[in-house]
Amino acid sequence: MGRRKRRSRPRFRKNGRGAANGAAGASAGSSPGLSGSDADEGLAPHPRCQPFALSAHAEGLERALAPIEEHFDVIVIDSPPSLGLAMDAALYYGRQRDDEKPGSSGLVIPVEAEDTSAQAYGMLIQQTDSLARDYDIVIEQIGLVVNKFDSRRGYIATSSLEKWKSLGTPPVLAVVPDLKEQREAVRKQRPLLDYAPDCDQSHQMRKIARAVKAV
Repeated sequence: MGRRKRRSRPRFRKNGRGAANGAAGASAGSSPGLSGSDADEGLAPHPRCQPFALSAHAEGLERALAPIEEHFDVIVIDSPPSLGLAMDAALYYGRQRDDEKPGSSGLVIPVEAEDTSAQAYGMLIQQTDSLARDYDIVIEQIGLVVNKFDSRRGYIATSSLEKWKSLGTPPVLAVVPDLKEQREAVRKQRPLLDYAPDCDQSHQMRKIARAVKAV
């Protein structure tokens, strides 16, 4: 699901100090994105936690990352596909800071080209908006990454992709195809860009990195 520059992957932060939150996993090579199964297994919205509860988690995350923020252009928080306190802490970390220009921090959100992913995305945005209202903060969506795309799945896949693109805001940063190289890299326990640097999936990962860095 953030990026802090921040970071939703779902979940980057660039320095200045940016970070990005991959709200549901920013690494398209290993994370499927928001899907219907996520909604069945923990993506249901939870009652808003008490402020002190969020503060403990959020402050702990910020304390852990503070020593390294100045050493990196972008920090990516690869958040779990669930809408609990861990997600709240990542979303809060991905907020726009007082000394940042708009777009420096926010969410990069992996999604899939299917109807249930759109439903899960709606639930995530509902939680994000609620958190922003409760704590009077700004949490921007940097963009979407459509993961595991395969046009051979027919109309559902192709029409869902067009719907994601038609949103306009947030933009679709990349479309990562469902190919064998990623599964092979996982089996061999090697980074995708090392195992198959010239495959289409690797090119799309670089595209995501360029988009985040350009913000």
